[in-house]
Order: sequence, then structure tokens, then C-alpha cells
Amino acid sequence: MGSDSAARNNFANASFLFSLGVAVLLFAFFSGDIGLWKIGRNGLVIPFWLGTLSGLLLLVYSLNLVKSNFKLLTLDPRGFIVGLVLLFFADWFTRGYSFLPGDTY
Repeated sequence: MGSDSAARNNFANASFLFSLGVAVLLFAFFSGDIGLWKIGRNGLVIPFWLGTLSGLLLLVYSLNLVKSNFKLLTLDPRGFIVGLVLLFFADWFTRGYSFLPGDTY
């Protein structure tokens, strides 16, 4: 009985990591370089390749957790919620032609 709950927990963690990897990959593909909130003109910029590599590593690690039972791997909304938090801290909303127009200079 204990191993059954451990296996379910393992699949839940793998589903969360899989969903987070998908969210990071989608965000990286749609935004390119990810600039986090800037203070003045300085800010942390995550290059496109690093965002893509992070998403791919999350996907591979989650697939490694489930080994051969890929049918049990599902999309978990918690992974996409963490992706939305990343979207909130990025400068994607304030870019030109986005939801909230930023500075025009």
C-alpha cells in the first residue's frame, strides 16, 4: 500500500514538472529573450536558448521519472500556474504591441 501511494506521488510530481516544462517552452518560444522586471535600465535577461534548455530539461527529467508509463503522465494545472507567475515577473506585458504598453522612448 505504501509503494502505491509513493508511485502516485511520483506521477503527480512528474506531471507537475512536465506541465512546467511545457509552460516554460511555450513562454520561451513566444517571448524570445526573457527580461525580468527592470530597475531603472538594468535588469536580468534570460536568453532564448537558456529558457528553451530549461524547458527541455524539465521535460526530460519528468519523462525520466515515469520511465515507461507515459500514458499516466497528464498536464497538471499547477505547472501552468507557475508559468503564469513567470509571465507576471517578465517584461512581456510591457513590451511594444503587448497587453500593457510600456515606455515609448
